[in-house]
Amino acid sequence: MKIKYTKCLFFLRAVFALTVLSNVSSCSNEGSKESSQASGEVSLIPKDSIKIDVLSPVKIYDYDSENNLFLLGDVADAMSILIPPGGAQAGNKLGFIILNREGEIMGQFNNTGEGPINHGIGSMSNLFLDNNRIGVFTRRGFFVYDFDGNLVGNSKVLNTRSLTVGSYIGMSGFESGNLALGYSEWTKEVYENRDNSYPFMTSFKIFDLNGLLESDDSIDEHTIHTYGFPDEMADETISAQSIPRMTLNRRTGVLNVLFSQFQKLHQYSIADGSLLNVIDLKPVYFSSGNESAIPTDSPGYLEWRQGGGSLINSTYHDMVQLGDYTLIRYSSVISNTQAGQLVESGGISESEYWETVRKSTYKFYYLLIKDGSVVKQDFELVALSPQPGEEYFRSATDLRGQLIGGSDLNSLYVLYNNDYAQERDYKLIVRYELKLD
Repeated sequence: MKIKYTKCLFFLRAVFALTVLSNVSSCSNEGSKESSQASGEVSLIPKDSIKIDVLSPVKIYDYDSENNLFLLGDVADAMSILIPPGGAQAGNKLGFIILNREGEIMGQFNNTGEGPINHGIGSMSNLFLDNNRIGVFTRRGFFVYDFDGNLVGNSKVLNTRSLTVGSYIGMSGFESGNLALGYSEWTKEVYENRDNSYPFMTSFKIFDLNGLLESDDSIDEHTIHTYGFPDEMADETISAQSIPRMTLNRRTGVLNVLFSQFQKLHQYSIADGSLLNVIDLKPVYFSSGNESAIPTDSPGYLEWRQGGGSLINSTYHDMVQLGDYTLIRYSSVISNTQAGQLVESGGISESEYWETVRKSTYKFYYLLIKDGSVVKQDFELVALSPQPGEEYFRSATDLRGQLIGGSDLNSLYVLYNNDYAQERDYKLIVRYELKLD
């Protein structure tokens, strides 16, 4: 399909030219570094890749494993929604691109303006729906477009202002008319009294999206189920920026929900919201609840946290579907002593001590789940770990590659915006085989 250009695309130094490559080495000139990586009983083997000739950083928003379609682009992220009109905005040069596994563009459009069919300057979350439609969740409402950017539906009552008070939003999936949406929300009592910096949060809702798109009814009239934190977690306190990580198995309709500080995976039915299963993950290297060496109300707390103190607690970074398997990536922790040494030596952005800490204690581990249980526990994937000289993993959220998911264990897709600490003039989606020996 020929690429459609919009006015803003003419400002780019590069245009899209997508090529499926036979293996990783042919497109990165670093093939030896992307060779088969084994860790215990799990091997990560590069199979092929999709090269994207574009300079602008892009994200993968969703992957449709049934039709092998990627939804990607550079639409401004959630925080850009808070920027006043006319303020500086990251992204929005390319908009959305839909491409298949062969690297063919199936659609491309940029509706980030303020026109009647446009969704505004940024979006909270974007995902594939069905029948060649995508959903875009914004401050102005929920917009449904076809692959060419034509508006085919809009719900003004389903918007960030009606669901949340200044917190993050994430979508998990859409099936049979139902939309699962994860978010954090101040309770009414806490919001009015402002007497708790860590209020309890609602975790996610399941909506009848078709009903919302076809009427002007309130959200409540088309809400199938509302979940707070699971009962055994009710006494925990969660920061306002913590939302559940959610993935949907499109084949079974099972909704996987993972909370940031807990070691259990909850599975729900997207059809009716019923709880189906609770899986005890028991990650060996996961630790949370470590007390900060600096009081949170201290003037030096922010500097300490940004300098390395945020790494004293484990974090779940990714949860993706590989067919019937669910893959979770999490980080281990560093001690308060190590965090203090990082801060004193210049922080994680400057300190040479960081490499020592990363190699010795701060690592990334994976869990593989299938049929209601963990089938592979706490393994490393060396190919996705930082290589010598790389500038990755210097914060709790800075990762080398974005896990996308796939249709089965033969198709774990990973997006690399950069490679080996050097900015490239293209982006790369690599397909790996996750081999269980």
